[in-house]
Amino acid sequence: MSILDTKLSQTVEYLKANWYEPRTGIVAACLFDRERDISVFATSSFVKDQNRWRHAEFNAMREFKDKFGHPSSNSVMIVTLSPCIQKTSSSRLGSPCAQVLIDNGIYRIHFGNLDTKQGEMKTYEDLGFRATQSNQSELVVACDNIAGLFKEYGHMRLGDGNPWPDIKKIIGHSVFKR
Repeated sequence: MSILDTKLSQTVEYLKANWYEPRTGIVAACLFDRERDISVFATSSFVKDQNRWRHAEFNAMREFKDKFGHPSSNSVMIVTLSPCIQKTSSSRLGSPCAQVLIDNGIYRIHFGNLDTKQGEMKTYEDLGFRATQSNQSELVVACDNIAGLFKEYGHMRLGDGNPWPDIKKIIGHSVFKR
């Protein structure tokens, strides 16, 4: 298994370990600085007073910078679901993840699931990214299962606007089966 798929596997395990935390969303990211051999893991998080989500890539970047300073140009963002590109989103807090990465000099991305609502591999390449998708079937299946939750439950809004804690209680860890 490649180092990037090893990091993706760790990212899926990080999401699983934090699955029942109320603010934890359903996407996880790892910012891996290859030059310094440093990794930071994060998930998407619900910001209740804004009734919006901070995406996992943003959270990983912020945590990395807080702990270690700016990531090197040899860094890779590893994500369960390919980074968002769309400029507008009613549920996202902040800029599209692709823009956050560009603004921070991160042009290497690796992911388990390609979100075709955002674009194709060529879309990322046209933005200047070197994008790769895992070829490890177990990881792809797990990431596809996680991404499939958006299709099945993404339209739901309950109480405070965050349906995921209730949905996670119902589905449990079954989504992580590989």
